[in-house]
Amino acid sequence: MLKKLLIGLAVVVVLVIAAAIAVPFLIPLDTYKGKIVALVKSETGRDLKIDGPVHFSLFPSVALEANDVSLSNPPGAASPNMVQLKTLDVELKLLPLLHGGLEISQFKLVQPAIALEVDKQGRPSWAFSTPAPAGAAPQAARPATPPPAANSSGGASFSAISLGDVSIVDGQASYLDQRTGEKKQLTGINMTLSLPSLEQPFTAKGSAVWDGEKATLSLQIDKPGALQSGGASPVAITFAAKPLNFAFKGDATGATLAKLSGGIDLSIPSVRGLAKWVGVAFDAPGTGFGQMTLSGKIDKQADKIAFSNAVIALDAIKATGALNLDTGGAKPILSGRLDVDKLDVNPYLPPETKGGGTASSGGAAPGGSAPAPAAGAKSAGWSDAPIDLSPLKLANADFNLSANAILYRKIQVGRSALALHLKDGRFEADLTQMALYQGKGQGKFTADGSGAAPAIAMSFDLSGVAIQALAKDAADFDKLSGTGTVVIDVTGRGKSQREIVGNLGG
Repeated sequence: MLKKLLIGLAVVVVLVIAAAIAVPFLIPLDTYKGKIVALVKSETGRDLKIDGPVHFSLFPSVALEANDVSLSNPPGAASPNMVQLKTLDVELKLLPLLHGGLEISQFKLVQPAIALEVDKQGRPSWAFSTPAPAGAAPQAARPATPPPAANSSGGASFSAISLGDVSIVDGQASYLDQRTGEKKQLTGINMTLSLPSLEQPFTAKGSAVWDGEKATLSLQIDKPGALQSGGASPVAITFAAKPLNFAFKGDATGATLAKLSGGIDLSIPSVRGLAKWVGVAFDAPGTGFGQMTLSGKIDKQADKIAFSNAVIALDAIKATGALNLDTGGAKPILSGRLDVDKLDVNPYLPPETKGGGTASSGGAAPGGSAPAPAAGAKSAGWSDAPIDLSPLKLANADFNLSANAILYRKIQVGRSALALHLKDGRFEADLTQMALYQGKGQGKFTADGSGAAPAIAMSFDLSGVAIQALAKDAADFDKLSGTGTVVIDVTGRGKSQREIVGNLGG
């Protein structure tokens, strides 16, 4: 009996293997190609084309190779295809599939080209729609099919996952916004992934070219299974390019990175150069915003981010401090402190204009007429450009700044402490301590953008100041000497510099 049973089992195994080998030769691939194309059309409203040969096998592994594959963009798009592939090569091991596992021997995309667009009505090309039946109203665009449902632990429905040779070879991706004409493109995309098992490290390494600069990325997750199920895992990320270098090493919790803790290092050879590389307008005055470095420890929990032990350098400015950001409310809340050695703000200021704000004080105008009134003189140097303080409403902040020395134009300030407060569009800089030319004092500056017209206010109370040295550096005037008290208390309101100066009082 046992002998017959074993013989029967052997026959079944042989028949299964023979069927697995024979099925790819018996399946009419052209027929199934047509059915797949029709299914994609009915589900997405897009045209799927497989213009090259298709190869399929079931033994010793489930393998599919498709060549010259494309998926169309919606009508009106600049690029005819949203996705185009030279070769799609997928190979899955058969036995793990039978036991509820997913073991990918090979998954390779050769020369993929992805063209994402937003049309003039703001509709993204990756939002698919289903063709409506004849006579029916068109169906609104709907998002792409969601990913497979997760199991109770938050992970995939497979009991085990393994990635072998998973790669993208010589890919490119582009983004076009037809409303603005803005176009961005990544080229030379090459990426390899490795995941022997969920209990072994997951690694990803790749590179791409953005705006003529090659960037490399590497990622390692030591315990991907724990991270997938909501636990913690050591994580390391590095990003390297000529305009920017970034590294993070620490621990992450949960697939959505609900918690993150570790050290970061950031190096930027030129802040202005980085802005240009990423396509952000940056027209700050002066010659500053060159090299910048930053290091410290970051702790993220849900909407709250704390950055501590910070060491910051911007151009010649060196500082240490801490920063906290809370994005859980109606607007972001920023708080922290920064201790600066020497704060030289001159590299960040526009060039000085000679005689700005000063009208002619004597002499007759050509033809014997009297001098024009100072209030109407265009040579006063005050701008009529509208002042926009609306960015002050974007966030709230409480920040403490201290400096051993401050240099503004020629004015030299000693040890100072400044408290910065921003609340609902009203900004206050409270100077609680200032050493100035052998004297000392306090002061406050306010910029209020909460009303219909911007308003400013300044109040300073200084005593024991060496007047001659201060007047020389502040106004190039050396006719005064001795020590004295300086009191300034002015307010102004207006929609431009000229309006504010014209309405000054105090």
